[in-house]
Amino acid sequence: PPRSTLFPYTTLFRSKAFFYLEKHLKCKQKKYQRVIKTDEAFVNFYSTAEWKNLWKKDWYSEFENQLAEADYFLSSGKPEKAIEILNSAVEKNQSNAQVFFLFAKAQISLGESAPAIININKAIELEKENSDYFQLRGEIFLKTKKIKLALKDFETALQFNPANLYLLKEKAGAEAENKLFAEAIINYKTYLQYMPEDVEALYSYSCLLYELKQYEEANMHFTKLIESDPKNAQYLVSRGNNFFLNKLYLSAETDYNQALDLDPKNAEAYNNRALCRMFLKNERGACSDFKKAASLNFPGAEEQLKKNCK
Repeated sequence: PPRSTLFPYTTLFRSKAFFYLEKHLKCKQKKYQRVIKTDEAFVNFYSTAEWKNLWKKDWYSEFENQLAEADYFLSSGKPEKAIEILNSAVEKNQSNAQVFFLFAKAQISLGESAPAIININKAIELEKENSDYFQLRGEIFLKTKKIKLALKDFETALQFNPANLYLLKEKAGAEAENKLFAEAIINYKTYLQYMPEDVEALYSYSCLLYELKQYEEANMHFTKLIESDPKNAQYLVSRGNNFFLNKLYLSAETDYNQALDLDPKNAEAYNNRALCRMFLKNERGACSDFKKAASLNFPGAEEQLKKNCK
């Protein structure tokens, strides 16, 4: 599918598109020059006189260019370099929310949650209705297991930007972790209506259905995931677990067999196949699997081996 653009007005007549782009460049909260120039929506404009004339003007201050450079280093996985640039930038402007937002992003990349919270709080104090700032603070809270605070910030961020589908997915995950299952189901369903090809979200949703004992629907989604990626061992293990709890032991064993063909060191598959084989009266096979699961340090496998195997 085509990449989405931050600039939907490029589908208008060319003169109108440039009119709105110039209007955007005059805004205080404009996108970085790199973001605009690499957006695929503008590809057909690159060779036009209007495009070349537009960029003859210097739309960005030195400070804005520093922020853009810091953002570039962040996206390139170099948070230390970004912090170095931001330290210089903040000396020039301590009332710009974006600089503190970027500081927080860099610090969370380095695993420094405490200073990241301080800086994102400063950004929010300066711009109290910025969806991105509340989203980042929510993500920091989520990383530090402050789920209720994360959910509150995700809710606020969605109020300011209801079209942020990625945030809806994050919120659903946080709700599931906080045992707000009904809300999580609704948000996963809404997200997947618009983003049905997001296998990560579909897998999380399927696992949630499994946890809630909605086995039939979970099985349907696990099967869809396996069809989309037949070499993913974890999808097979998850569907096998679903079969197991429905007492479909032969089907479960088949999925565990296939998972182990793909991933011979999957401890969960060995342990759960052993449990299947106990029910199928294959004690020798079960004990072999418990032994293998125990050697791979799967929780409880050693106890099962001692209990069931002489």
